[in-house]
Amino acid sequence: SKRKDISGLAMAIAPNSNNEIQRSFGSSSLSTCVKNPQACFTSFKSLLGKAIDDESTTQLYLNSHPGIELAPANYSRNTIDFKYNHDSYPVEEILAMYFGDIKSRADDYLGDHASPGYTKVQKTAITVPGFFNQAQRRAILDAAEIAGLDVVSLVDDGIAIAAEYASSRAFEIEKKYHLIYDMGAGSTKATLVSFSQNNSDISIVNEGYGFDETLGGELLTNSIKELLISKFLAANPKVKISDFLSNSRAITRLLQSAEKAKSVLSANTETRVSIENIYNEIDFKTTITRAEYEEINSPIMERITAPILK
Repeated sequence: SKRKDISGLAMAIAPNSNNEIQRSFGSSSLSTCVKNPQACFTSFKSLLGKAIDDESTTQLYLNSHPGIELAPANYSRNTIDFKYNHDSYPVEEILAMYFGDIKSRADDYLGDHASPGYTKVQKTAITVPGFFNQAQRRAILDAAEIAGLDVVSLVDDGIAIAAEYASSRAFEIEKKYHLIYDMGAGSTKATLVSFSQNNSDISIVNEGYGFDETLGGELLTNSIKELLISKFLAANPKVKISDFLSNSRAITRLLQSAEKAKSVLSANTETRVSIENIYNEIDFKTTITRAEYEEINSPIMERITAPILK
């Protein structure tokens, strides 16, 4: 019923079990993320196909996901594992769990609504950012194989959007140009496509592509998180900064409050943030204005149009 969902999952030890792992997916994982941040594996697309020594990628991820522990993969490829409960989970395996949940939901839907003989997902196409290299695309295919998906194609996401757009429209012989601008949680992409039609055949051509691999909603959320941290420390000067910043539960709660504040500031000039017992039994209340939000993000404004110009 939601237009958007959080990509990822959280793990928890089932109560009264012999270390049995329970998984929660999407938005339902958020409560676990607050209680146990090191067991919350979300928005990890940027880690696919990357090496543990790629510090720019790993540090950016850890800044948005406090409490997470990353480690070198325990096999021949130089990729990344998540550490949890004395176990290692390759990022491809975590993605496979998420793929499996999506497939399960699709199968449930088809079982209730589809025609006889079409009650299960048979084949799968997966969209990928156009800037993904071969290692990143290979990681997606590995995750799909682990999840038991029969992948017929990896499709650049801009072209996938163009194909869906064209499926319900008619065009002329002369080319018509459209710009698809896509800012997601972790990256921003601009795809210039052309449409033309000769009789019933529609031609879709990728005319140009630009991207910013690290500009997205998470960057904006982090900017509010940093503002909340500065406001909390200013209001509580006796708090030891290093201890507070290393408290993953407190920072995770700030991140979730920052995400809500970002949404509210899209339509309002200010928003109130209130967190009970955020740290050492201290309650935190403050107000953030849209003017403050725009000021702290002014350095990245030029990055918004850069993919279009490119």
